[in-house]
Amino acid sequence: MNVRPLFLLACACAATAGFAQVELIGRDQYPQFRGASGLPGSGAPVRPVGGIGLGGAWTLTTPIAYSLGHWQFFVGGSLLSTDGAIPPFAKNSGSAEALNSNGTFWQMGGFKFGDLGDLTLANMFVSTEGDNGSNVHFRFNVGDPRVGFAVGIQDTAGQVGSAGDVFPADDVRTSRSAYGVVTLAVGEKSFVSAGWGTRRFEKGFASATHWVSDRWAVFTEFEGKHWNVGAGYGFGYAGFSVRGSRAEGFMSFGTVRGQYPFWSVGVGF
Repeated sequence: MNVRPLFLLACACAATAGFAQVELIGRDQYPQFRGASGLPGSGAPVRPVGGIGLGGAWTLTTPIAYSLGHWQFFVGGSLLSTDGAIPPFAKNSGSAEALNSNGTFWQMGGFKFGDLGDLTLANMFVSTEGDNGSNVHFRFNVGDPRVGFAVGIQDTAGQVGSAGDVFPADDVRTSRSAYGVVTLAVGEKSFVSAGWGTRRFEKGFASATHWVSDRWAVFTEFEGKHWNVGAGYGFGYAGFSVRGSRAEGFMSFGTVRGQYPFWSVGVGF
């Protein structure tokens, strides 16, 4: 696999400024979580059985109830526009802020937890100010693999602020958010999810995924305050294997709140 594109995206995510969008900043707006969530389903589809792979549920910033497979890992990077231009570019490309976007770089790992269920752990970097957090997601074994029920905590240590760096007084409030979510497979090509939680999930959330071909999916989500839409594509074999498991590449793109484009790329193995 040519890892250079993924490496360059990771560098861009770490280097681009963490400025938030004007409609998404302020007290308890969680601007650094309006892009990729660092949870299962974000950046790559997750299937009812087998974890990451084509044909699964796909989202951007809201949880789903499936989990990564045992000893399965994912590394991804995402950029979210701050002004409506295609990230990482700003609308005023001739200014000193020609590169301007919210970047996220995250890693996830999945582990079997006996007969009780499946655990996914994640770490994410969300700004050049050193903001980073960890996420915990647990899917319970309910008997029917097509039905998912999961609970989790995003930003478990509360290290990421909830208002954005331009609101320092409010940004000290924690973004630690617990949630519960249910995901159902609808037929062979579609999934729906819904859930509720604390802090950024306190108004509830929902999402839907539909596969329009073997490699292309479309998804939409309501994250409690606005709608996001996107499309995802699976590249298939990424050119290398880990412990005998073939790595797969994925990308997604779309808009947040109908105004701010995003795109992501990552690899699961």
